[in-house]
Amino acid sequence: MNCLDFLRTSIAKKELPTYVYGYPSKRAYRVFPQPLRITDVVEQASRSKHINIYIHIPFCRYRCTYCTLFLTTRQNPATGESYVARLAEHIARYGEYFGDREVVSIYFGSGTPTLLTQHQFRELFAALEAAFPKRSRKREITVESAPDTFDNNLLDCLKAFGVNRMSMGIQTMVPGELAHSGRPYSVETAEAGIKALTERFSHVNLDLIYGLRGQTRDSWNFSLGRALDYESQTLSLYPVVVRPMTNIMTSKAHAPELFFSDADKYEVYDQNVALMASKGYR
Repeated sequence: MNCLDFLRTSIAKKELPTYVYGYPSKRAYRVFPQPLRITDVVEQASRSKHINIYIHIPFCRYRCTYCTLFLTTRQNPATGESYVARLAEHIARYGEYFGDREVVSIYFGSGTPTLLTQHQFRELFAALEAAFPKRSRKREITVESAPDTFDNNLLDCLKAFGVNRMSMGIQTMVPGELAHSGRPYSVETAEAGIKALTERFSHVNLDLIYGLRGQTRDSWNFSLGRALDYESQTLSLYPVVVRPMTNIMTSKAHAPELFFSDADKYEVYDQNVALMASKGYR
């Protein structure tokens, strides 16, 4: 069976596997028989003239009910300072091996990068500029955010550092669904955050999730419609994935009728594609 036939068969069975957001998937990780040296990896790597840089910021104010990402919710300023200092050292080390390549993109992701201070961002950008001096004129710099983690001063600072793309997790525009997702801010806060981003940056991405606890087709369409009103350059629509050791898994075990079935998610996906295409997205 080829890949296309396998996909069609799985869809017909209404199977919805977990999505892969990185390659290789963390499910494929194995213990190395012996440690690998970065110099060995560099020697085997393709000598591309370009490089994309990902910066992992593992801090969040809270853990959403569906989240299994590598992060911490412990609010300790000393930990943040120490992490940024070590990260700057890692950037310098990688610059020794890859600093001759042209930087095409830089992406600050993971938890919530906008929990960093202006000073911490300044330290990281200084490290990046020193380690990777070759910069594409079309370089894209993205910072992930949450609506309740930034103010206008931080956004202005990021723009001054060259950030030209912001990504923000909205997930839903319905108060009850926000609460069930473990996100303790109001819809008004989310809307204010969207406005602040779209006023400053040429490219804004908004994340939404369908299939949350208590969500209906109507409430999902409402959230998507509200997000579309802001005409952001990108909308990322994800089906909720229920994984082990999450609050949402416990919630679904006690009240499965409050969640979309996998078949529902496929139907909503098709509706999303049609609606987004009609609005000019692709």
